[in-house]
Amino acid sequence: MPQSPALAPRRAVGLLILFWALCWIAGLGDMEIRGEEGRRLLPAVEMLKTGDWLVPRIAGEAYLRKPPLFNWLAAFSFAIGGEHNEWLGRLPSALATLVLGLGILAWCRKPLGIQGAFLAAVFAMSNISLLQKGRLAELEALYIVLSGLAWAWWSAAWLRGRSPWIVWIPAGLLLGLGVLAKGPVHLLFFYVPAVWSLVMSVRKNPDGGLRALLHPAHIAGLLLCAAVFAAWAVPLLQATAGDGTNGVWMRQFTGRLESGGDGTGGFEFGKWLLQFPRAILNFFPWALFLPFLWNPGPLPHWSTRVRTWFLGARAGMIVAAVLILLAPGSSSRFVMPLLTVPALLLGAVMGDPKFQLPVRLASAWRFTLLICAAVCLPAGAATPVLGKFSVLSVFGGMGAFALSLALWKHRASLRGVMPLLFGSMAVIAAVMLIYSGAVLRFVRDKEDDRPMGDLVNRAVPPEVLLVAFDVGFQPFLFYVREPLAYAPDRDDLPLTGHWLFCEREKLGRLKATGRLAADTPVTEFKDRDDTPMVIVKMKAP
Repeated sequence: MPQSPALAPRRAVGLLILFWALCWIAGLGDMEIRGEEGRRLLPAVEMLKTGDWLVPRIAGEAYLRKPPLFNWLAAFSFAIGGEHNEWLGRLPSALATLVLGLGILAWCRKPLGIQGAFLAAVFAMSNISLLQKGRLAELEALYIVLSGLAWAWWSAAWLRGRSPWIVWIPAGLLLGLGVLAKGPVHLLFFYVPAVWSLVMSVRKNPDGGLRALLHPAHIAGLLLCAAVFAAWAVPLLQATAGDGTNGVWMRQFTGRLESGGDGTGGFEFGKWLLQFPRAILNFFPWALFLPFLWNPGPLPHWSTRVRTWFLGARAGMIVAAVLILLAPGSSSRFVMPLLTVPALLLGAVMGDPKFQLPVRLASAWRFTLLICAAVCLPAGAATPVLGKFSVLSVFGGMGAFALSLALWKHRASLRGVMPLLFGSMAVIAAVMLIYSGAVLRFVRDKEDDRPMGDLVNRAVPPEVLLVAFDVGFQPFLFYVREPLAYAPDRDDLPLTGHWLFCEREKLGRLKATGRLAADTPVTEFKDRDDTPMVIVKMKAP
C-alpha cells in the first residue's frame, strides 16, 4: 500500500505517547486495588520478600491458578520503585498498552502505510476494553497486548514477504509469553486467522497454504513458544510434586468452557446469548466502523498478498470468536485477545488513500465529537471543584477543558478520516482526564480494603511482627505495612513473640497452643465479606 505523507513517523510516535500518558497514567494509582488485582499484586510482594520467584503465593499458600508473568512484572515494578503501591502495580498494564500501540506503528508502517498503521494503533489501544483493563493490575491487558503484538508482527512480516524465520520466530516468542501470562487460549485467536490467510494464498504464493506450517521456521517457533512456558512450568512441577498442580491447571482451563464456567454450575441462556453483542462492544467505539470490513472500497487495488491476508483474517477472526463464544460457560472477555485483528484490518481499509468516508457518517462523526466537546467543556471546568482542588483534579480539569476548547475551535477542519480521528483522541483523553480528576474521588469514598489496612496499621505498633494466620485471600493485606508474615497452619507460627490476626472463629485453635498473651483481642473488625476478624498478642512458647 502507498504511504500517506500527511503524518510524519516522529509525529505519529509523539501523538501516541501523549495520548497514552493522558489516558492511562493520570490517576493510575488513585483507586484502591479491586477485583482480581489482589491476586496479581500480593504474590509479587511475596516474591520480593522471600526471593521465591518460582511459586506464586497468597497468604503463604501456593497460588497456581494462573502463570506468573504479571506477578514478575509487578515485582520488578515494585523493586524499581522501592515500594509497593497501586500506581507501580498497575504500571505494567499501562506500559504494555503503550508497547502495543508503538509496536503496531513500527511494524505495520510499511505494509499498511503510516496512516493505516497509526489508525490501527489507536484502534487497538483505545477500545473500551484496554481503556479499562490497561489501568488495572489484571491479566487481561497484558494478555491482549502479547496476543496483539504476535498478530501484528506476523501480519507485517508476512505481508512484506520476509523470511519464514523472521515471520515465525518472534511470533512464537510473543505467543509463548502470552501463555506465560494467562494460558494457551490466545493461540486459537492467532492461528485461525493466520491459517485462513495462508490457505487463501495457496494458489498465488509458493509459500502459502498449510505447507507454510510445515516449514522448519514454524516448527521452531512452536518449540520456542512451548519452551518459554516450560522454562517456568517444569521447575514448578518439580517443586510442587504431589500438590496437584496439573489438576489445578486442567480445572482452570476446562471450567471456563463448561456450563457455568464461573464456578456457579448454572447456565443462563439469556446471559450466554448476550455474550455475542458484548464481544462486539469490547471494541467500542471503533466497533461502529466494523461494517467497513465487509465493504472495503480499496480492496480491488491491493496486491494479492494483502487481499488474501485481509480476507483470511476477517473470516478467521469470526470463526475463532464464534468457537469460543459458543461454549456454554463462555464470556465476552474471553475473546479480548482477538481485538488487534479488527484493529489492523480497519487500519488497512480506512488508512488507504483510496478510502472514501461516507458523507453522512462523516457528518455524524463530526456532530458526535462536537456534542462531546460541548459536554466536556463545563465538565472540565467543574473537575477541580469536584476533586476538591487536588493536583490531579486541577491538571485533569484544565487538560480536559483545553482539549475540548481546541476541538471546538478547530471544528471547521474536522473533515476526513485523520482529522476526525485526532478529534476522537482529544475527546477520549478529555473524558479520561475528567474521570481521573473527579470521578475517582467519589470511588475513593466507597473504598473497603485501604481503610481496613489503615485500621490494622494503627492497631499494631511499628516494627512489631504481625502474622496473618490462615486468612486465605484478603486484598487489604496489600496495605498492611511490614513486617508481615503468613502462617497457614499452627505449625507455621513463629517461635518468638508477635501479634497475630485471624478470623474470630479460629481463635479456639490458637488458645490450644497456650500462647495467647491475653484472652481479649486488641481490636476487632470485619472484612469485605463481613467476616469477623481479630488482632491478638502472642507470646513465645
